[in-house]
Amino acid sequence: MFDPDAFEIVLRIVHAQLHKLPKELSLATMTQVAIIADDLQCSDPIAHFAQQWGSNNDFWSASNTWIDLSRKIFICSVFQLKDKFSWLTQAAIIHSLKKVSSYGIPVPQQILQTVDAIEEKRTILMKEQLKYLFTVEKELQDETLCWECRAQNFGFLKYNLLLHQLPASESSELWANITCQVLKEKMQKFKYATRTGCQYKSGLKHPSFKKQITEALKVSNAGLDPASFLNTAAAAK
Repeated sequence: MFDPDAFEIVLRIVHAQLHKLPKELSLATMTQVAIIADDLQCSDPIAHFAQQWGSNNDFWSASNTWIDLSRKIFICSVFQLKDKFSWLTQAAIIHSLKKVSSYGIPVPQQILQTVDAIEEKRTILMKEQLKYLFTVEKELQDETLCWECRAQNFGFLKYNLLLHQLPASESSELWANITCQVLKEKMQKFKYATRTGCQYKSGLKHPSFKKQITEALKVSNAGLDPASFLNTAAAAK
């Protein structure tokens, strides 16, 4: 059973009764309109009005709840709002701790794939950040590298982890309650050795903890590619 208010809005668009359309819609009502548009496969004539209803910046502002974020991603998927889709999926990737729920929204399979992709990219992003973060721990056993640099890097790693209350090992279970964004913000505040270069001329390579963190901060945290997901959703209708 469709929401009656949302169904009336859809009917007015389909029957060109545009003068009777509301100027603004709440997120809840817009979600219901998207559900109907997706179910009846009539999103194209409604998409223009969806953009108008969402033209208020407050509508797309950062969500305080995950259910609101899920609704907005669903709306973007139905009405092919590419820029908003990329931005909102990025927010889900960097701020979520686990797979984002659909919260009972009757979304089709192709949009559920978006949810899976968000979780996959979140997991990959965290693993990449941790890989660079703990490189100096792995380098500790590498005899081709300067021992003094290895020891210093390891010390700064442990110091920064303790200073910023981060887990002491790379084990994924220990990072379950830390988002990619929180980790990035803490790495941006890391402290490093004040002197540059190594005073020991051993002829070996001199690894740098700071360089590893710099690489970690460069790992892409972009949202999902709209061309890969929105076009797929549209083609499946």
